[in-house]
Amino acid sequence: MDMDKLGETGQDDAGQEPWRVWLRSVVGSHGGVTAVARLAEVPKQTLDNYLSGRTKKPNLDYLHRIAAACAVEMTWLKASADQAAEATVGLDEPEVIPYEGPSIAFQNRVPANRGRWTVKTRALDLAGILPGDVMEFEMGREPQVGQPVVAQVYDDEGSATTVLRLFYPPYLMVRSSDPGIDPRPLDLDPPELRVKVMGAFVRLWRLAGGDPAA
Repeated sequence: MDMDKLGETGQDDAGQEPWRVWLRSVVGSHGGVTAVARLAEVPKQTLDNYLSGRTKKPNLDYLHRIAAACAVEMTWLKASADQAAEATVGLDEPEVIPYEGPSIAFQNRVPANRGRWTVKTRALDLAGILPGDVMEFEMGREPQVGQPVVAQVYDDEGSATTVLRLFYPPYLMVRSSDPGIDPRPLDLDPPELRVKVMGAFVRLWRLAGGDPAA
């Protein structure tokens, strides 16, 4: 099938991902697949796969190239960011902060690829993680499903709030008894837009009284 003629694909935009609907519109109004692929320096087969639905998740850099080459805005990206912003209500204060207390006796130095955080929230109290706990994470490593993670949630101005959640892709989840904590999941898809998971859980310290600096 000639994907340069979008009208012959028989596809309906209803129910499709916003980025794919946007892409079909751009390609259809800028000369077809071959012309847009050449203009944006994107592989034609990749563009065919995007339009046909064979590719489920696009390369964001390719979409940026297409938008720039065709002088159009990525309207679907703003809409996705607005939806994500609605899910971040109540995240103004950090839920974990970098640990700055005295060295923990049985491991004085923090390895270069790890970070320690003091819990300031009850977002995971039902998972057994309480305010005052010190958590260690291996930065940049993919967490396992169900593990606690530290993540940063970005707003439209690029400011970030640090949160503590459980990793259940494509979401980060709360397990809290505190009615003041927003229970809605944070969407990880696509991860480049709003939420950045910083690392995978390694260990937790809890001293008597719940204060690791005591």
